[in-house]
Amino acid sequence: MSINKKIVLSLVGAIILIILAIVVRAVWLNYRELRNPNTVKIDGATFKVEVADSPFRRLKGLSGRESLPEDKGMLLVFDPKDMPSLWPKGLKFPIDIIWIDGTTVVGVDKEAAPEGNLAVEGIKLYSPQQLIDKVLQINAGLADKLNINPGSTIELNIKK
Repeated sequence: MSINKKIVLSLVGAIILIILAIVVRAVWLNYRELRNPNTVKIDGATFKVEVADSPFRRLKGLSGRESLPEDKGMLLVFDPKDMPSLWPKGLKFPIDIIWIDGTTVVGVDKEAAPEGNLAVEGIKLYSPQQLIDKVLQINAGLADKLNINPGSTIELNIKK
């Protein structure tokens, strides 16, 4: 066998091993998430949450999704604490925005609507009244249904 064929076969073998490693890792992470999901417990309700702990993940948020199951949410994590302004970019359904400092709810914006016609309505921004380190986004109406208000406490089960 010529040297060129050996090099090509070696490269193909290396690429196959890399792809296999990526697939195995993805399957393992999904399996681990199904067995022990990230959760936020708040006033007796438990939400399985996706954690958005990077600027890119926080920016993407729930945009582009058609819906969110009632027992799921997104937890945006800010380190250090911040006073972010959120807007429902690309959101297709209304949400409740729960502002959290430590383990205490410090504010709730209810029924944050999808962005609508920005040319006519402008952009609606949502911001906390104080520094926060977490934001929980859940389906609109659940904060009222579950009586989630400032002063409510949360319990986190988040994997690093």
